[in-house]
Amino acid sequence: MNAKVSQSERNDLYGLLEVDKNAAPGTIQAAYVKLAKVWHPDKLPPGMQHRREDATRLFSKLSEARRVLCDTDLRKSYDHEMETGESEAATVTRVVEAATEFRKAELLAKRNDYAAALTHAEAAYKADDEQPEYAALYAFVVLQSAPDLEPKRVEELAEIVDNAAKADAENLRIRLYRGYAFKRAGREREAMRDFKYVARNDRHNVDALRELRLYHLRKEREEKSGGLFGGLFSGGRPSTAPKSRR
Repeated sequence: MNAKVSQSERNDLYGLLEVDKNAAPGTIQAAYVKLAKVWHPDKLPPGMQHRREDATRLFSKLSEARRVLCDTDLRKSYDHEMETGESEAATVTRVVEAATEFRKAELLAKRNDYAAALTHAEAAYKADDEQPEYAALYAFVVLQSAPDLEPKRVEELAEIVDNAAKADAENLRIRLYRGYAFKRAGREREAMRDFKYVARNDRHNVDALRELRLYHLRKEREEKSGGLFGGLFSGGRPSTAPKSRR
């Protein structure tokens, strides 16, 4: 009896009834009936009557286990709590609070108030890190609010946004954030691919269009500068010969 009483003190209803986690209600009921015949207080032999109080508590636990596991909704809530470590009500509250924090952070980020957005973005990400948008916004806000981050930290944040984009590849906002993260990490070609994707799918996205325009202007200046200095340091004048035509 000691082992079974100890088992009843743990919150393992399946183990208490000695059934598999996928057991059907009929199997659970049959297991309960079998155990009740052994552990019902009225079934105790004369030599075990001094353990009647323990048997009563054990039988109560067995009855509760059967009630929970044979009820679809109660069983679902129990399984959820065992898997996540929190009740369904607590999960709902956490998810709702995370969504609220995300909306606040997103609004502040759109106003370029990244310092104020950081607290809310971090709260949303920590509360529900399975949401790609929360992760991407958090990384973006950190990058925008901290211009002197160590290269290693920049790479970590870029990886967070990259994983978010892989989880939700068609999300334009996440792709935009990844573009900024890659640009900050010095991964310019990858950044431009994201900016092009956003601009192609949202022709009114001024952020992506601006980044592409700045990129092309910089490339044009580099080409002009390279042509000039290439001629100066080559020992002669820049070539003015026309390109051959085929």
